[in-house]
Amino acid sequence: MNFLVIGNEFDLAHHLKTKYADVLHFVEAYRNYNNDTLRSDPVFYEIIDELKNEDKVHFEEIDTLIQHNKWITYFLSILDQREKEEKTG
Repeated sequence: MNFLVIGNEFDLAHHLKTKYADVLHFVEAYRNYNNDTLRSDPVFYEIIDELKNEDKVHFEEIDTLIQHNKWITYFLSILDQREKEEKTG
């Protein structure tokens, strides 16, 4: 898997999901992949499906990095709290 990192908000100008919140939403979708029958974000599930079916090595590596990761759990809780505050805001 290759990554290209470009600064100066190039990614945001091209509507790429690269904000911290976007990454956390991907992680959340990944964690819910097997249990989420609604598939609330089809873009993320399409990426996850592709990884699972075509790149099992990276799929398993992501699984190892995400599952039972206390930092990710913490950041997801902060994101959830902020999104709830924005809705009630």
